[in-house]
Amino acid sequence: MVRASDPPPESLVHLKAGSFKHRFGLAKREWEIADLVASGLTNKQAAERIGLTEQVVKNYVCAIYRKIGISKRSQLVLVCLGLLNPRMPR
Repeated sequence: MVRASDPPPESLVHLKAGSFKHRFGLAKREWEIADLVASGLTNKQAAERIGLTEQVVKNYVCAIYRKIGISKRSQLVLVCLGLLNPRMPR
């Protein structure tokens, strides 16, 4: 079980950092949350790690999904690893 106080997990998002961030137009905070979520943290753990409420993180996650054009955490991981190329929302 990962705790918010544990060291950050290996970053998946940074593997594709440049292209991922620019391609999907994520804001800095969205980028940070996508990194934590794709690395395996729950919304609550991510919230504790960066000093936000769980609800605020949930809102960010929904915005990230909308910008990328996905609907599941597993898809976020695959996009971050470059294994899924979602259709961009119109």
